Amino acid sequence: LGRSVTKVGVLVTIHAAMVAILSVPLTIWTKRVPRKQLLLITLVTFGLSSLLVAGAPNFAVVAVGRALGGVSHALFFAIALGYPARLLRPRDLGKGLSITTAGMSLGFILGVPLATALGVAVGWRWSFATVGVLALVLCALVAKVLPAVPNPIPKTKAARSPGALGAFTAVQTVNFLIFLGQYTVYTYISPILSAAGASTELIAPLLLVFGGMGVIGLFAVGTQIDVRPRRALFVTLAGFIAGLLLLHLSGSSLWATIASASVWCIAFGAAPVFFSTASMRTGAMSPDLSGAWINSTANIGIALGAVIGARVIEGFNIDAVSLAGAAIFAVCAIVVVFAKKGFPSH
Repeated sequence: LGRSVTKVGVLVTIHAAMVAILSVPLTIWTKRVPRKQLLLITLVTFGLSSLLVAGAPNFAVVAVGRALGGVSHALFFAIALGYPARLLRPRDLGKGLSITTAGMSLGFILGVPLATALGVAVGWRWSFATVGVLALVLCALVAKVLPAVPNPIPKTKAARSPGALGAFTAVQTVNFLIFLGQYTVYTYISPILSAAGASTELIAPLLLVFGGMGVIGLFAVGTQIDVRPRRALFVTLAGFIAGLLLLHLSGSSLWATIASASVWCIAFGAAPVFFSTASMRTGAMSPDLSGAWINSTANIGIALGAVIGARVIEGFNIDAVSLAGAAIFAVCAIVVVFAKKGFPSH
Protein backbone atom coordinates (compact mmCIF):
# COMPACT_ATOMS: atom_id res chain seq x y z
CA LEU A 1 0.00 0.00 0.00
CA GLY A 2 3.03 2.29 -0.30
CA ARG A 3 3.43 2.84 3.46
CA SER A 4 6.50 2.46 5.67
CA VAL A 5 6.95 -0.41 8.13
CA THR A 6 6.13 1.83 11.08
CA LYS A 7 2.99 3.18 9.37
CA VAL A 8 1.76 -0.35 8.67
CA GLY A 9 2.49 -1.16 12.32
CA VAL A 10 -0.31 1.29 13.16
CA LEU A 11 -2.77 -1.30 11.77
CA VAL A 12 -1.78 -3.55 14.68
CA THR A 13 -2.47 -0.65 17.03
CA ILE A 14 -5.89 0.09 15.47
CA HIS A 15 -7.06 -3.52 15.82
CA ALA A 16 -5.67 -3.91 19.33
CA ALA A 17 -7.04 -0.55 20.48
CA MET A 18 -10.59 -1.57 19.52
CA VAL A 19 -10.21 -4.76 21.54
CA ALA A 20 -8.68 -2.92 24.49
CA ILE A 21 -11.41 -0.29 24.63
CA LEU A 22 -14.46 -2.46 23.90
CA SER A 23 -13.86 -5.89 25.52
CA VAL A 24 -15.28 -5.06 28.94
CA PRO A 25 -18.14 -2.70 27.85
CA LEU A 26 -19.35 -5.09 25.14
CA THR A 27 -19.26 -8.03 27.55
CA ILE A 28 -21.40 -6.10 30.03
CA TRP A 29 -23.83 -4.79 27.39
CA THR A 30 -24.40 -8.25 25.87
CA LYS A 31 -24.65 -10.25 29.10
CA ARG A 32 -28.31 -11.17 28.40
CA VAL A 33 -27.70 -12.33 24.81
CA PRO A 34 -27.49 -16.15 24.47
CA ARG A 35 -23.81 -17.11 24.46
CA LYS A 36 -23.86 -19.33 21.38
CA GLN A 37 -25.76 -16.73 19.33
CA LEU A 38 -23.27 -14.06 20.38
CA LEU A 39 -20.33 -16.30 19.50
CA LEU A 40 -21.74 -16.83 16.00
CA ILE A 41 -22.21 -13.08 15.52
CA THR A 42 -18.57 -12.41 16.43
CA LEU A 43 -17.32 -15.05 13.98
CA VAL A 44 -19.43 -13.72 11.09
CA THR A 45 -18.28 -10.15 11.80
CA PHE A 46 -14.64 -11.17 11.99
CA GLY A 47 -14.91 -13.13 8.73
CA LEU A 48 -16.51 -10.21 6.90
CA SER A 49 -13.94 -7.74 8.28
CA SER A 50 -11.09 -9.89 6.95
CA LEU A 51 -12.74 -10.11 3.52
CA LEU A 52 -13.13 -6.31 3.57
CA VAL A 53 -9.38 -5.93 4.17
CA ALA A 54 -8.63 -8.44 1.40
CA GLY A 55 -10.52 -6.34 -1.14
CA ALA A 56 -9.61 -2.89 0.21
CA PRO A 57 -8.62 -0.36 -2.48
CA ASN A 58 -6.57 1.82 -0.10
CA PHE A 59 -5.03 2.14 3.36
CA ALA A 60 -8.10 3.85 4.86
CA VAL A 61 -10.40 0.93 4.00
CA VAL A 62 -7.82 -1.51 5.40
CA ALA A 63 -7.87 0.48 8.65
CA VAL A 64 -11.69 0.32 8.78
CA GLY A 65 -11.60 -3.43 8.19
CA ARG A 66 -9.05 -3.91 10.96
CA ALA A 67 -11.14 -1.78 13.33
CA LEU A 68 -14.23 -3.88 12.59
CA GLY A 69 -12.19 -7.01 13.18
CA GLY A 70 -11.10 -5.56 16.50
CA VAL A 71 -14.73 -5.06 17.57
CA SER A 72 -15.54 -8.74 16.94
CA HIS A 73 -12.28 -9.85 18.53
CA ALA A 74 -13.15 -7.77 21.62
CA LEU A 75 -16.20 -9.90 22.32
CA PHE A 76 -15.01 -13.25 20.95
CA PHE A 77 -12.27 -13.92 23.51
CA ALA A 78 -14.45 -12.93 26.47
CA ILE A 79 -17.10 -15.45 25.36
CA ALA A 80 -14.56 -18.14 24.48
CA LEU A 81 -12.85 -17.92 27.88
CA GLY A 82 -16.19 -17.92 29.73
CA TYR A 83 -17.73 -20.80 27.76
CA PRO A 84 -16.03 -23.68 29.65
CA ALA A 85 -17.46 -22.42 32.96
CA ARG A 86 -20.96 -22.73 31.50
CA LEU A 87 -20.37 -25.92 29.54
CA LEU A 88 -18.57 -28.13 32.09
CA ARG A 89 -19.04 -29.45 35.60
CA PRO A 90 -17.03 -27.52 38.21
CA ARG A 91 -14.62 -30.43 38.73
CA ASP A 92 -13.71 -30.34 35.01
CA LEU A 93 -13.28 -26.56 34.74
CA GLY A 94 -9.50 -26.52 35.18
CA LYS A 95 -8.97 -29.06 32.44
CA GLY A 96 -11.45 -27.33 30.13
CA LEU A 97 -9.89 -23.91 30.66
CA SER A 98 -6.45 -25.36 29.96
CA ILE A 99 -7.70 -26.75 26.64
CA THR A 100 -9.30 -23.41 25.72
CA THR A 101 -6.22 -21.35 26.58
CA ALA A 102 -4.02 -23.88 24.78
CA GLY A 103 -6.05 -23.26 21.63
CA MET A 104 -5.63 -19.50 22.09
CA SER A 105 -1.88 -19.90 22.63
CA LEU A 106 -1.47 -22.04 19.53
CA GLY A 107 -3.35 -19.38 17.58
CA PHE A 108 -0.96 -16.68 18.80
CA ILE A 109 2.07 -18.85 18.13
CA LEU A 110 1.20 -20.20 14.66
CA GLY A 111 -0.98 -17.42 13.22
CA VAL A 112 1.80 -15.00 12.28
CA PRO A 113 4.12 -17.52 10.55
CA LEU A 114 1.32 -19.26 8.65
CA ALA A 115 -0.22 -15.98 7.45
CA THR A 116 3.22 -14.63 6.56
CA ALA A 117 4.06 -17.77 4.56
CA LEU A 118 0.78 -17.44 2.68
CA GLY A 119 1.42 -13.74 2.11
CA VAL A 120 4.88 -14.40 0.67
CA ALA A 121 3.50 -17.17 -1.57
CA VAL A 122 0.39 -15.47 -2.98
CA GLY A 123 0.18 -11.95 -1.52
CA TRP A 124 -1.14 -10.36 1.67
CA ARG A 125 -4.68 -9.97 0.29
CA TRP A 126 -5.02 -13.73 -0.03
CA SER A 127 -3.85 -14.11 3.58
CA PHE A 128 -6.77 -11.98 4.76
CA ALA A 129 -9.19 -13.65 2.34
CA THR A 130 -8.21 -17.08 3.67
CA VAL A 131 -8.69 -15.98 7.27
CA GLY A 132 -12.10 -14.54 6.36
CA VAL A 133 -13.27 -17.73 4.69
CA LEU A 134 -11.95 -19.88 7.57
CA ALA A 135 -13.86 -17.73 10.07
CA LEU A 136 -17.10 -18.30 8.17
CA VAL A 137 -16.42 -22.04 7.93
CA LEU A 138 -15.74 -22.09 11.66
CA CYS A 139 -19.02 -20.28 12.21
CA ALA A 140 -20.87 -23.09 10.43
CA LEU A 141 -19.07 -25.71 12.53
CA VAL A 142 -19.89 -23.89 15.77
CA ALA A 143 -23.53 -23.63 14.75
CA LYS A 144 -23.64 -27.38 14.17
CA VAL A 145 -21.58 -28.92 16.97
CA LEU A 146 -21.20 -26.51 19.91
CA PRO A 147 -23.94 -26.88 22.54
CA ALA A 148 -25.85 -23.83 23.70
CA VAL A 149 -25.20 -22.85 27.33
CA PRO A 150 -27.16 -20.87 29.94
CA ASN A 151 -26.20 -17.26 30.61
CA PRO A 152 -26.20 -17.08 34.42
CA ILE A 153 -23.13 -18.21 36.34
CA PRO A 154 -23.58 -18.88 40.06
CA LYS A 155 -21.23 -17.00 42.37
CA THR A 156 -18.47 -19.08 43.87
CA LYS A 157 -16.91 -18.91 47.32
CA ALA A 158 -13.70 -17.59 45.70
CA ALA A 159 -15.62 -14.59 44.37
CA ARG A 160 -16.29 -13.49 47.96
CA SER A 161 -12.77 -14.09 49.29
CA PRO A 162 -10.85 -11.09 50.68
CA GLY A 163 -8.07 -9.79 48.48
CA ALA A 164 -9.55 -11.29 45.31
CA LEU A 165 -9.87 -7.94 43.54
CA GLY A 166 -6.30 -6.93 44.40
CA ALA A 167 -4.99 -10.25 43.12
CA PHE A 168 -7.06 -9.87 39.96
CA THR A 169 -5.65 -6.37 39.38
CA ALA A 170 -2.11 -7.66 39.75
CA VAL A 171 -2.74 -10.40 37.19
CA GLN A 172 -4.16 -7.90 34.70
CA THR A 173 -1.18 -5.57 35.23
CA VAL A 174 1.36 -8.29 34.50
CA ASN A 175 -0.70 -9.53 31.54
CA PHE A 176 -0.59 -5.99 30.10
CA LEU A 177 3.17 -5.72 30.62
CA ILE A 178 3.83 -9.12 29.03
CA PHE A 179 2.04 -8.17 25.83
CA LEU A 180 3.54 -4.67 25.90
CA GLY A 181 7.05 -6.13 25.99
CA GLN A 182 6.27 -8.84 23.44
CA TYR A 183 4.77 -6.58 20.81
CA THR A 184 7.31 -3.80 21.27
CA VAL A 185 9.63 -6.31 19.58
CA TYR A 186 7.52 -8.93 17.77
CA THR A 187 5.55 -6.39 15.72
CA TYR A 188 8.86 -5.72 13.93
CA ILE A 189 10.25 -9.27 13.81
CA SER A 190 10.40 -9.31 9.99
CA PRO A 191 12.67 -6.21 9.73
CA ILE A 192 14.75 -7.57 12.64
CA LEU A 193 15.35 -10.78 10.70
CA SER A 194 16.03 -8.85 7.50
CA ALA A 195 18.64 -6.72 9.32
CA ALA A 196 20.36 -9.94 10.41
CA GLY A 197 20.62 -11.09 6.80
CA ALA A 198 17.46 -13.19 6.30
CA SER A 199 16.04 -13.12 2.79
CA THR A 200 12.34 -12.39 2.19
CA GLU A 201 11.74 -16.06 1.31
CA LEU A 202 13.39 -17.21 4.54
CA ILE A 203 11.36 -15.05 6.94
CA ALA A 204 8.12 -17.09 6.81
CA PRO A 205 9.88 -20.43 7.51
CA LEU A 206 11.77 -18.79 10.37
CA LEU A 207 8.54 -17.47 11.87
CA LEU A 208 7.16 -21.02 11.66
CA VAL A 209 10.23 -22.24 13.55
CA PHE A 210 9.61 -19.60 16.22
CA GLY A 211 6.00 -20.74 16.36
CA GLY A 212 7.21 -24.28 16.97
CA MET A 213 9.38 -22.98 19.80
CA GLY A 214 6.27 -21.39 21.27
CA VAL A 215 4.47 -24.74 21.17
CA ILE A 216 7.33 -26.22 23.20
CA GLY A 217 6.85 -23.47 25.79
CA LEU A 218 3.09 -24.04 25.83
CA PHE A 219 3.38 -27.74 26.59
CA ALA A 220 6.22 -27.24 29.08
CA VAL A 221 4.15 -24.84 31.18
CA GLY A 222 1.16 -27.19 30.97
CA THR A 223 3.02 -29.66 33.21
CA GLN A 224 3.76 -27.00 35.84
CA ILE A 225 0.85 -24.55 35.92
CA ASP A 226 -1.17 -26.59 38.45
CA VAL A 227 1.88 -27.66 40.48
CA ARG A 228 4.41 -24.80 40.69
CA PRO A 229 2.79 -21.86 38.85
CA ARG A 230 4.81 -19.09 40.51
CA ARG A 231 8.17 -20.71 39.89
CA ALA A 232 7.20 -21.55 36.31
CA LEU A 233 6.24 -17.90 35.72
CA PHE A 234 9.63 -16.66 36.95
CA VAL A 235 11.40 -19.15 34.67
CA THR A 236 9.27 -17.88 31.78
CA LEU A 237 10.13 -14.24 32.54
CA ALA A 238 13.83 -15.16 32.72
CA GLY A 239 13.47 -16.73 29.26
CA PHE A 240 11.96 -13.51 27.89
CA ILE A 241 14.76 -11.33 29.30
CA ALA A 242 17.61 -13.68 28.36
CA GLY A 243 16.29 -14.21 24.82
CA LEU A 244 15.93 -10.48 24.13
CA LEU A 245 19.32 -9.57 25.61
CA LEU A 246 20.95 -12.26 23.47
CA LEU A 247 18.99 -10.95 20.47
CA HIS A 248 20.48 -7.50 21.04
CA LEU A 249 23.98 -8.99 21.20
CA SER A 250 23.45 -11.08 18.05
CA GLY A 251 24.23 -8.19 15.73
CA SER A 252 24.35 -9.22 12.09
CA SER A 253 24.74 -12.94 12.84
CA LEU A 254 21.63 -14.67 11.48
CA TRP A 255 22.22 -17.91 13.39
CA ALA A 256 22.68 -16.07 16.69
CA THR A 257 19.52 -14.08 15.97
CA ILE A 258 17.55 -17.27 15.29
CA ALA A 259 18.85 -18.95 18.47
CA SER A 260 18.10 -16.00 20.75
CA ALA A 261 14.67 -15.39 19.20
CA SER A 262 13.87 -19.07 19.76
CA VAL A 263 14.52 -18.71 23.50
CA TRP A 264 12.30 -15.62 23.61
CA CYS A 265 9.51 -17.35 21.65
CA ILE A 266 9.57 -20.43 23.90
CA ALA A 267 8.80 -18.06 26.77
CA PHE A 268 5.96 -16.36 24.91
CA GLY A 269 4.36 -19.71 24.08
CA ALA A 270 3.91 -20.27 27.81
CA ALA A 271 2.65 -16.80 28.72
CA PRO A 272 -1.06 -16.65 27.69
CA VAL A 273 -1.96 -19.80 29.66
CA PHE A 274 -0.56 -18.29 32.86
CA PHE A 275 -2.74 -15.21 32.84
CA SER A 276 -6.04 -16.66 31.67
CA THR A 277 -5.78 -19.31 34.38
CA ALA A 278 -4.51 -16.97 37.11
CA SER A 279 -7.23 -14.42 36.35
CA MET A 280 -10.10 -16.90 36.80
CA ARG A 281 -8.48 -18.51 39.84
CA THR A 282 -8.73 -15.23 41.74
CA GLY A 283 -12.54 -15.60 41.58
CA ALA A 284 -12.91 -11.81 41.52
CA MET A 285 -15.64 -11.75 38.85
CA SER A 286 -17.60 -13.83 36.36
CA PRO A 287 -15.73 -15.96 33.78
CA ASP A 288 -16.88 -13.74 30.88
CA LEU A 289 -15.72 -10.53 32.57
CA SER A 290 -12.47 -12.17 33.62
CA GLY A 291 -11.88 -13.18 30.00
CA ALA A 292 -12.83 -9.69 28.82
CA TRP A 293 -10.28 -8.06 31.12
CA ILE A 294 -7.54 -10.49 30.04
CA ASN A 295 -8.43 -9.71 26.42
CA SER A 296 -8.53 -5.97 27.04
CA THR A 297 -5.27 -5.66 28.97
CA ALA A 298 -3.46 -7.89 26.47
CA ASN A 299 -4.57 -5.71 23.58
CA ILE A 300 -3.73 -2.47 25.37
CA GLY A 301 -0.24 -3.96 25.61
CA ILE A 302 -0.25 -4.97 21.93
CA ALA A 303 -1.44 -1.52 20.80
CA LEU A 304 1.08 0.40 22.90
CA GLY A 305 3.84 -2.09 22.15
CA ALA A 306 3.53 -1.50 18.41
CA VAL A 307 3.72 2.27 19.04
CA ILE A 308 6.69 2.02 21.43
CA GLY A 309 8.55 -0.25 19.00
CA ALA A 310 8.00 2.22 16.17
CA ARG A 311 9.26 5.13 18.30
CA VAL A 312 12.35 3.19 19.40
CA ILE A 313 13.18 2.29 15.79
CA GLU A 314 12.71 5.88 14.63
CA GLY A 315 14.65 7.37 17.56
CA PHE A 316 17.47 4.81 17.71
CA ASN A 317 17.62 1.75 15.45
CA ILE A 318 16.10 -1.70 14.93
CA ASP A 319 18.55 -3.28 17.43
CA ALA A 320 17.25 -1.11 20.27
CA VAL A 321 13.76 -2.64 20.38
CA SER A 322 15.07 -5.85 21.97
CA LEU A 323 16.55 -3.83 24.87
CA ALA A 324 13.26 -1.98 25.30
CA GLY A 325 11.38 -5.29 25.43
CA ALA A 326 13.82 -6.79 27.95
CA ALA A 327 13.40 -3.76 30.22
CA ILE A 328 9.61 -4.16 30.19
CA PHE A 329 9.88 -7.86 31.10
CA ALA A 330 12.19 -6.95 33.98
CA VAL A 331 9.42 -4.67 35.31
CA CYS A 332 7.03 -7.66 34.97
CA ALA A 333 9.28 -9.75 37.19
CA ILE A 334 9.35 -7.02 39.86
CA VAL A 335 5.52 -6.83 39.91
CA VAL A 336 5.24 -10.64 40.21
CA VAL A 337 7.64 -10.63 43.18
CA PHE A 338 5.15 -8.50 45.15
CA ALA A 339 1.92 -10.03 43.73
CA LYS A 340 1.91 -13.27 45.70
CA LYS A 341 -1.88 -13.56 45.92
CA GLY A 342 -2.30 -13.15 42.18
CA PHE A 343 0.52 -15.59 41.44
CA PRO A 344 0.61 -18.10 44.33
CA SER A 345 3.22 -20.83 44.66
CA HIS A 346 0.64 -23.63 44.44
